[in-house]
Amino acid sequence: MDVKANYCDFFEGTEKLLEMWFGRRTESNGANCDLRSVPRSTWEKLLKLVKCEIISFKKNDHLDAYVLSESSLFVSKNRIILKTCGSTTLLQAVKPLIYVVRDYTDFDMVVDIFYSRKNFQRPELQNKPHKSFEDETEVLDELFDGSAYCLGRMNRDCWYLYTLNPLEDFIGVQVPDQTLEISFFKSISVNGYYSSCKNIFVYVIYKHMSNPSVKCMTYVID
Repeated sequence: MDVKANYCDFFEGTEKLLEMWFGRRTESNGANCDLRSVPRSTWEKLLKLVKCEIISFKKNDHLDAYVLSESSLFVSKNRIILKTCGSTTLLQAVKPLIYVVRDYTDFDMVVDIFYSRKNFQRPELQNKPHKSFEDETEVLDELFDGSAYCLGRMNRDCWYLYTLNPLEDFIGVQVPDQTLEISFFKSISVNGYYSSCKNIFVYVIYKHMSNPSVKCMTYVID
C-alpha cells in the first residue's frame, strides 16, 4: 500500500529545529569568525539536501535571515538556526554544514548543537532519517558526543531533543536557554492568533538574536 498516496493532501506542520554554535580552540585576532561570510549561493546548495529553498532574505547588524519554502534559516556571527517543516530532511545538512563553515570561516570546532522537535502527526510520511527519533539520534551520534531526551508521554504529545554534552572548556559558562513554542491544531478561528504570533516571532528574532540566552520561537498552524 502506498502510504504517501493515502495522505497526499496532508502537510506536517511540526517543525524540526537545529541550532549549532561554532568556535575556535585558540584565540586569533586575525581570524575570520563570522558565519555571515558564507555566501547565499552556498546556503542554496546546502538547502537542496534538506529539500527546501530560499524565498527571501533580510539582515540587520546581528543577523542574516532567510525565509525558506519550509520555514526559516537564521545566521548570526557564531550561530546557525535552521527550522524546517513538512517532509524536509534537515539532518542531512549537518555534516555538510560543518565542512561549509570550515571552508568559509576560521572556526574549527562545534561548541554546541541543539536539535529538537515535537512528535510528528504522520511519522510514516517522513523521509529518512526522520521517521523516528531513534534514527535521528543515530545520525547525530555518528558526529557528536551528545545526549538524547524525550519530554512528555511517548504515546501522546511529547518533545524530543538532542544536545551536545558540554565541553570541558565551556562547562563554566552558564547561560540559561529559553525556548518558546506555540502550536495551533485543528482550530477554525486561527487567523487572529496567527497574525499575533507572527508579529511576536519577528520581534523575538530581530530584537533578541544577539542575546545568547534566547534560543528561538516556533509557531505551527494546522
